Amino acid sequence: LGTASVALLSYEYLIKSGKDNIVIPQVDFNSADFSPIKGNCKDNHKGWDLNLDTINEWCPFDSRSKLVSQLRSLPLKGGTRILIFNLWELKTPEGKELDKDQDGNRQTELDFDYDANDIVIREADKDKYKGDSGMKQMLAYEYSFRKYVEVLYKKLPAEF
Repeated sequence: LGTASVALLSYEYLIKSGKDNIVIPQVDFNSADFSPIKGNCKDNHKGWDLNLDTINEWCPFDSRSKLVSQLRSLPLKGGTRILIFNLWELKTPEGKELDKDQDGNRQTELDFDYDANDIVIREADKDKYKGDSGMKQMLAYEYSFRKYVEVLYKKLPAEF
């Protein structure tokens, strides 16, 4: 039985819902027919339904069928699709908008152009992390989405 999962990681959700701890609503589907797998959730059916309602409320896909269509669009029987939305726009200390980037887009907290193979925090001092030293590689998770995900899903660096 393969599983397709959807989870919501949202700072805004945590703040606006008054959560004191990190809460990550998640729902699992059978990857063969996309039927719900409710046994993996606290309180089984009730918890799964509450998590789905929360995800639908806080993400661009406001229904189960729209979420499932995202899962169906994965090219293989497995894989991960990460959707990043509702980014904070950066402003000057006086509250004014920053100049737009070369494509005419407003500058957001994440920089998609600095590294073609990564997403990085725009305001981080990324140059201090460049190089092969163990400390520099270990600290890269502080600004690099790719390194952060490696720590979560792949392996801990030896220096960690």
